[in-house]
Amino acid sequence: MAAVPIWETLAKQGCVEFIERLAKYHEHISKDLQAAWQYCAQLPGSTADRHRQKRLQEKLKKYQPADGLLPWLT
Repeated sequence: MAAVPIWETLAKQGCVEFIERLAKYHEHISKDLQAAWQYCAQLPGSTADRHRQKRLQEKLKKYQPADGLLPWLT
């Protein structure tokens, strides 16, 4: 998607709207749950943000490695 590099630039500048867009993009479009989590963890913590974080945690648990560790899920 051509917009992603622009969103990444704006997210690096702290624009919450684009951090959220990247979290949604990686969760639903690119299916990169690790990237989705990394963006989601940067969100300020509204009710919707916490809901998104909880949903991502549940998805990530399904793909948990055999050792049970997801070091980037903090």
